[in-house]
Order: sequence, then structure tokens, then C-alpha cells
Amino acid sequence: FPVTIASQNQTHSNAHAAAAAKSMTLPSLLISIGSQSSGPLTIAEISQLVDQAGYKSKSEDPGYMIYQSLYKLCKKGVFERDRQEGSYRFHRC
Repeated sequence: FPVTIASQNQTHSNAHAAAAAKSMTLPSLLISIGSQSSGPLTIAEISQLVDQAGYKSKSEDPGYMIYQSLYKLCKKGVFERDRQEGSYRFHRC
């Protein structure tokens, strides 16, 4: 599930991302994004990547849905939140 993160200077192909995102749940997509990131990401960066991946939501506030999913993934130990930086980092085991 490759994407481009301008602030991270990572270049990936978006060709397969849209197809993959359509069949993924939001938490699965967030885990995929996090696992490919080389560093912490802000909600704005994550939202951009979710959008680039072609994920479609029927929610009136998709940003809040992403926040809620990240919150739950943090509770499970999948992501770590840096309150000072306002960013999220995928927890690599």
C-alpha cells in the first residue's frame, strides 16, 4: 500500500493504494500507513495519506473518524501518541 509523504520525502506508487484502500477497514489502513512510515505523523499527514490511498468514508467528519481510530489503536498499543508534538508513531515490536 504505497503512498507519498511529502514531509517525509518518501516516494511510493499510488497505483495499488486506491484498490487496496477500498477493501480495507480504516484501522487496517492506518496500520498499513504507520508500518510504512519512517517517523511520526500528524493527523493532517495521516488524513492526507488516507485520502491519497482512495479510502472513502460516509462520515460527515472523516478527520474525527481517523482520530477515533488512532485513539483506539493507541489503547491497543499499535500506535504511540506524542502529545507534545501532536503526532503518532507506529509501535514496532
